[in-house]
Amino acid sequence: MTNRPKIESRVPLIDTRYEMVSIQRDQDQLNQLNYLRTGVAVLPFTRSQDGKISKIYALSQPNFVNDQDSITLITDEYDSEVDASPFESIGRCMIEECGMDLSRFNLNEDSMFYLGDLSSVNPIYSTYKCYAIDMTDAATNTNFSFSRVLSKNPITKDNSSIEEVGFYKIVNGDHSDALLLASCFLLVSYFS
Repeated sequence: MTNRPKIESRVPLIDTRYEMVSIQRDQDQLNQLNYLRTGVAVLPFTRSQDGKISKIYALSQPNFVNDQDSITLITDEYDSEVDASPFESIGRCMIEECGMDLSRFNLNEDSMFYLGDLSSVNPIYSTYKCYAIDMTDAATNTNFSFSRVLSKNPITKDNSSIEEVGFYKIVNGDHSDALLLASCFLLVSYFS
């Protein structure tokens, strides 16, 4: 029987939002990055006339590490000092990261669905509360659009966008982001 690994140290990084956790067992050591805040992940979607999920809206941004573009979930940090409820957190995320005020399109808590928790373990441990927003009716409005001008990410906001993606492309694996794929499967299970 092997010894159970133990945490040797926790070192705060980057404005205390992350920590480096050093884990050791015998002579072996592992360092893992831990995101200390809970995130909010938002999956806007539309349905076809027969009620099936037809499209999702996702963040398209450059991945400067591998020099490729990526499609991923729209995310933000949950801030309990600013947001009194998940609805407020989603609304703030949509304004700040997508330039969209949900109330302009009569989208309220009845348009939102809590899909569940998502987490990623390697290489960074992080957790998200995942929500979907049914934008089927809003998407028919002539003023329906997204903007990244308010995004808090100064590196990617000028060369990123919110893209409409066919739902079938996600479930067929055309986009490899694990959180996006997981959220889409949670969305399918919500309506099953």
